[in-house]
Amino acid sequence: MDRRSLLKSLPFVIGATSLWTSSARAAEPAYSCEENDMAVVLSASTAKSKSAKLTLQQAIDLAQKARKPLNILPGTYLASELNISAPIEIFGAPGEVTIAPSGTDCVNVWIDSVDNVSIRGIGFSGKKHAFAEPAGKILPLPAMGEYGRIPNFNGIIAATRVNGLRIEDCTINGSSACGIAIWNCRAAQIRGNRLADNMVAIYSTNGAENLIADNVIERSGDGGIILWQTPPNIDGTIIRGNHVSTTTAQTTSTPTAVGGSGYFGNAIYAWQAHDLIISENVCARSTFSGIRLLDCFDCNVSNNQILQSGETALMVEAPYGAKPGPVTETPFATNGPANPHFEGVAIAGNVVVGAGNGINVTNVWTGGRRAAITGNTVKTTKIYTITTSDPQNPSYLTGGTGIEAEGDVVVSGNIVEDCEGPGILLYDVGVQGSTFQTTASAVGNTVKNAPLGIGFHQQWPGEARYPNFLLIEGNVLQGYTQGAIMATVWTFDSHGNANGYTLADGKDWGADASYVGKPYPNVAIGQNYGIGAMTPEK
Repeated sequence: MDRRSLLKSLPFVIGATSLWTSSARAAEPAYSCEENDMAVVLSASTAKSKSAKLTLQQAIDLAQKARKPLNILPGTYLASELNISAPIEIFGAPGEVTIAPSGTDCVNVWIDSVDNVSIRGIGFSGKKHAFAEPAGKILPLPAMGEYGRIPNFNGIIAATRVNGLRIEDCTINGSSACGIAIWNCRAAQIRGNRLADNMVAIYSTNGAENLIADNVIERSGDGGIILWQTPPNIDGTIIRGNHVSTTTAQTTSTPTAVGGSGYFGNAIYAWQAHDLIISENVCARSTFSGIRLLDCFDCNVSNNQILQSGETALMVEAPYGAKPGPVTETPFATNGPANPHFEGVAIAGNVVVGAGNGINVTNVWTGGRRAAITGNTVKTTKIYTITTSDPQNPSYLTGGTGIEAEGDVVVSGNIVEDCEGPGILLYDVGVQGSTFQTTASAVGNTVKNAPLGIGFHQQWPGEARYPNFLLIEGNVLQGYTQGAIMATVWTFDSHGNANGYTLADGKDWGADASYVGKPYPNVAIGQNYGIGAMTPEK
């Protein structure tokens, strides 16, 4: 059969073998399609009357069968469900090609169990339409967690079990769920795309060795970039050089409350995903956090710009759960204690400006430990009330703290300035049910213009005392009103959430630069420099 005869017969062949029904295809228009030695070319123009008339799905099938790229020429194309079932490259001129819904359902490109798929230079407009079905008709959906609350969770581009997926220079707007959603994908590269007005811009679960880089993400309804592993596992994704702005928390929200209390509303959010590198991103105007890691081992968070976060700009935490329960494995095994937690994070060279809290490494009592917080700049943290739809945290205060850290943590070489709460809060809390000794230190930091320069932990009422150790040395403290270095006691709201602190004994151990000693058995204070009031700028 010659090429022209093949093209004439192709619609009938594809109609007999496609995964999609003929009734679904009937509403989709056909476009001019030709095959040459280099590619299959699809055109929205009707000028070439001798060309085959194919729907977008039929053109994809032809290119896959011919093992040639699909070149989509400038224009607007209508489609609903599109299936990619073999290696293919689909490309167009960036900004010149748009694929929009052909009916009332959102555009859905589904890629399943295929290696080496590339989509570049294509624009997708979901127009906030609902998806016809969950991604790939998979029920129940994998690893959704709190994000399973989003109806018909799916993505304009959705892929599972794909090795070597590349999505580059695309525009993906208006998804009622995700812009890009990938499951169990390895070595994916999602680069240089623009994603706006999606509920979640990029979502990856159970991925490995992926790269998410140089994307511009705007106005996400629930999350910018989300990584999820279940059960906890090595992920190894690199998230680098993205601009993520205006991330809200819409799901489960009400007119007077934001959705949830931390799992929505983050520019970059990861759960149980280990060995991540998150660097050189700009995260602006997040309802909760610019970067938030929950139960993630051995991650590097460096050289990011985090601006105007609503709650905590950069947060690393172990799952909170109920008030601390016993940890049965001590000392720490390779996978840590029996209950979920985090171990190992380097937080370095980040710039934080404007947040309810700056940097927070927390929940050591459930096992979180081994953190280095070095060389960061934190400025302008404020105390205000956050009202949420979470019944466990319906309303709470941000601390206005610059850096808050606990449990086998080093806080060194940071500059913290203009805080409504303490500049640095340092806790030597132990792991509940364990005799493992934790150590915390604040060395060589500069704190300016905070009511309390450095606060260090005194036990809360009823807390068992662990053999932990705390060191404060070589810090420069200026512009404090309560004190330079003082012991603090946590205070709690009616829901058991820490909501502030009180001063334990009123003694300022940092005002006198000559003081060196151990004011408490678990605390050593070296020479620090409390130098009084700030000099007003002229």
